[in-house]
Amino acid sequence: RQSNSSLIRPDTVPNSKAIRRKRRRQRAGKIALTVMAFHIKNPETDALARRLAALKRTGLTEAVHAALKHELEREQARPSLVEIGVRLCRDLRARGKPDHGRPADKAFRDSLYD
Repeated sequence: RQSNSSLIRPDTVPNSKAIRRKRRRQRAGKIALTVMAFHIKNPETDALARRLAALKRTGLTEAVHAALKHELEREQARPSLVEIGVRLCRDLRARGKPDHGRPADKAFRDSLYD
């Protein structure tokens, strides 16, 4: 059984009848009441979220969810630095012509420092 301190006070929520019903069911062990809060502290970010929600004609939660999902998909689609390096090495190896180059012997390395 949960303590009363973990429950929501009905005077802080607009629909107190529904909350009281949920409390009764929770006390009876029928359902668990979960409340999640998300607070945007940056005013510019809050304005952007509200603007996106207005443009999409959805709620703030849906707008933030869609924006985060889109950003994650975009980041995951970008190649990693390792993949970029591997691709560069493959391209350089494909362009190389080992038969036409000078041999990298001691004389050649010494000539680099002359």
